[in-house]
Amino acid sequence: RPFSHPEDEGPGGARLNFAWLADVMPEDQDVYVMGLQEGVDDTSWFGAVGQYLASPGLVAKYGDYVRLEVPNYRVVGRGDGAFLSDKSTEIAVWARQDRVV
Repeated sequence: RPFSHPEDEGPGGARLNFAWLADVMPEDQDVYVMGLQEGVDDTSWFGAVGQYLASPGLVAKYGDYVRLEVPNYRVVGRGDGAFLSDKSTEIAVWARQDRVV
């Protein structure tokens, strides 16, 4: 599993390693916009990002982050190489709760 680490437990007992997210997500931002291209399952990727932003260390420093609703956030289809299942391109946005109006 790419998210395997003993200290971070995710939904259903899955182990999540947030260290790789810290490398690509500077922790002092007000807004995070993440895209997923050629995705098959967005729940593990966006779920990991949401859990990282809800980790006690970040919440203590910056407060709570909320995932914002984005209309038409996903395009699904059978592009190149999608012989057995659909693939998707998606976007998700999180913002510090104290910055959301």
